[in-house]
Amino acid sequence: MIGTLDRLYCYPVKSLLGEPVTATEVTAQGLVHDRRFALLDTETGKVASAKHPRLRRRLLLLTAELSDAAVQITAPDGTTWHSTDSDTDDHLSRFIGRGVPLTDTPPADATVDRARPDDLLRGILSELSSILEAAVDDKRLASNPMHAKSVRWPKATQERREAWLLGTALRVRDVISPRNRITVVLGLGCGLRQGEVFGLSPDDIDYARGVLHVRRQVQAIKGRLYFALPKGKKTRVVDMPPSVAEEIKRHVGVFPPVEVELPWGRPEGQRRKFSLLLTTRFGNAIAVNTWNTYTWKPALAKAGIIPPRAKGAKKWQWEAAPKDGFHVLRHTYASIMLEAGESVVTVARWLGHSSPAITLGYYAHFMPETGSKGRTALDGLLGRQGDLHGSRNSPDSPQG
Repeated sequence: MIGTLDRLYCYPVKSLLGEPVTATEVTAQGLVHDRRFALLDTETGKVASAKHPRLRRRLLLLTAELSDAAVQITAPDGTTWHSTDSDTDDHLSRFIGRGVPLTDTPPADATVDRARPDDLLRGILSELSSILEAAVDDKRLASNPMHAKSVRWPKATQERREAWLLGTALRVRDVISPRNRITVVLGLGCGLRQGEVFGLSPDDIDYARGVLHVRRQVQAIKGRLYFALPKGKKTRVVDMPPSVAEEIKRHVGVFPPVEVELPWGRPEGQRRKFSLLLTTRFGNAIAVNTWNTYTWKPALAKAGIIPPRAKGAKKWQWEAAPKDGFHVLRHTYASIMLEAGESVVTVARWLGHSSPAITLGYYAHFMPETGSKGRTALDGLLGRQGDLHGSRNSPDSPQG
């Protein structure tokens, strides 16, 4: 005997929890009705998967059950939505925090996120570390054992970053709403991450020295906003060009800073107040997912980067643009700095990377063409005139 079957489950919607069944039919495609439906991630154009670290927690909070020819989805609080209801897509998208319409016929070219083993293991370790960190905050542990040197984390996958042409970034800056223009300026001009822009305070700006102090970011868990230290739990100082300083002054003159109170460190943390440079028109901190859908995507469409929203589409239904998220401004900043000859060590410090090696792994293809300066020096030693274009841009340069 190979084994025994103890329980049998059917999962009507891919990556959602399922229901136990007493019997089912097995076909060449698997169990009947299993993964009959899926959620389509409008941000990436892929079928939403729990293997995606940003979706995992929310997807696995929902349970799907078959109900006649339809499917019923139940939220943690007992709220139910049916696939036949016209507003189900809206409810699901609000719960997940991004556009995820329910479909039984995904596009023919739709793909699914496949987890790399190391990435999956890093995700598991990260979840465990977050739990232990909460225990440290509650004084139940003296320190987080996941930070010990004996714990070996798999190396993160380093994919080559792609940047925009400077003209593309400036076009988005000019078409985005006046209140949000400063977000593009700070992302492009100082390399700030999106949450760091939303957490920036006028008190963090040193006009005399020409620098920004990156001290916090705005984060969200299950839609609940809170302040937190920047990524890596490290504050940093970033160079602020005079053009950025002038833009900030103009922004403050038109949209005065607002004091916002949020929990610190986690949604249940002690509440703290900060004056924020950028808020909603109601004076609230900005939620990243909402801003991406209702501010960033319309700006991309106006700039001609993505198509306009289809006729009859809902307000959150935009074409997927995984390579054109806010983070591309940070990549463009890095490409401009490195191509201008700025030190990798300096750029790494401004970006908040823990090591210049990380910066090189992401952005080495933006640096001036490797080898040309060495050839010029050797030609000079051997009595031959060197290459006058020895510091030309990388062939991969978006600015070249």
